[in-house]
Amino acid sequence: MHPRLLAPFDAFERRKSNFLSELAGLDEAQLHFRPAPDAWSLLDVADHLSRVEAAVAETLADGIPPDRAQRKLKHVVKFRMVLLALSLPVRVPVPGNAPGVKPGDGLTLDGVREAWAASRAALAEQLASYGDEDMQRMVVRHPVAGPVNPRHTIAFLNAHFDHHRYQVARIRKHSDFPAAAA
Repeated sequence: MHPRLLAPFDAFERRKSNFLSELAGLDEAQLHFRPAPDAWSLLDVADHLSRVEAAVAETLADGIPPDRAQRKLKHVVKFRMVLLALSLPVRVPVPGNAPGVKPGDGLTLDGVREAWAASRAALAEQLASYGDEDMQRMVVRHPVAGPVNPRHTIAFLNAHFDHHRYQVARIRKHSDFPAAAA
């Protein structure tokens, strides 16, 4: 993997591993707890993170058409706005043009772990294919921010992951969050 991508990718991998270890220490009631009927559970959050990575890996594999890969000033501004929004501990809805990243049904921790391992492997494979000449090339079209390069792709994924850590904290601090089974 390109040296400019390796450190942020490794940090991203550590975050994922730590989160999955955290989830492994919880029981089923805690994993599936929803603070409200329309809210996500901890497993939903993990599944969503996996699906976002899978969508990014798929976009990297398919590429984006050259006519949609032109980065303009408005895209730079939008990208920074996305990163700013993700840095805040507030709910940010899934973009309407990205329904495939919403959590699935019937989730299990093992299933999410397997799906996430597959999406992470696909993402790593795609990122490993980039050389110096690709660092400024637009490789992903974010549903809100527009086209981004490989470094910004990882920056988005890290910011997105960190944003959901706020959500995880809110779920775990909820007054009705189940106590650990004895």
